[in-house]
Amino acid sequence: MLFNTARPHSSLGYQTPAAHAEVITATASDAARIEGFASSPVAQPAPYGVAETAEALIATG
Repeated sequence: MLFNTARPHSSLGYQTPAAHAEVITATASDAARIEGFASSPVAQPAPYGVAETAEALIATG
């Protein structure tokens, strides 16, 4: 499949794909670091100050 590397794209900030690739390479950034592209963690971390384990919670009822 061939892509037009000379036509600016709105999703790339109206840069050409070649120019956008140069910016990504120069800044060492990638899509995984951009909010919205990286997947969320499966479980949220415990709130600050909460250090109970599952076993402790079950034992105390």
